[in-house]
Amino acid sequence: MEILSRENRKKIEKRFFYRDKILKAVELEREKLIKANGGAHENIGASPTNKTSDPVGWRGMQLADIPSVTIEIEIAPGKKQTELIDWPERWLRVIERTQSKFANGACPLAADLIRWRYIKKEKPEATYMEIGIDKATYYNWLDGIINFAGMVAAELHIIKII
Repeated sequence: MEILSRENRKKIEKRFFYRDKILKAVELEREKLIKANGGAHENIGASPTNKTSDPVGWRGMQLADIPSVTIEIEIAPGKKQTELIDWPERWLRVIERTQSKFANGACPLAADLIRWRYIKKEKPEATYMEIGIDKATYYNWLDGIINFAGMVAAELHIIKII
């Protein structure tokens, strides 16, 4: 019995593949929020040029999760489409925690698999040959990586497992 649905597995893999685009979109959205609310908060006093005189509100704005961003993805050579990513910062936390778990855990080669598959976007054959594992091990590790990421995503309330 699978822990994750096929739909959730695909969603998790996409988030790993698009990590850099999601990160960039979050940074741009955060900049837009800051500019829309009066720019950088350097002093606390209220003034006509300082729209964010409430330091608690300002800090809340900095810490709040961005509910969604849109990224552009290439679906075929020269053909692009946009994809809406709900809770992008939570997805970035899923990726970070998954990478950290495997890099600092009992199987650091699985962290190499993450890097080769999702960052370098290497084909499975190149990856398992490069890190010195067989095909079955590659897919078993990949399954463990995706399942762990799914548990983290469920913990952060961005997917449902049941």
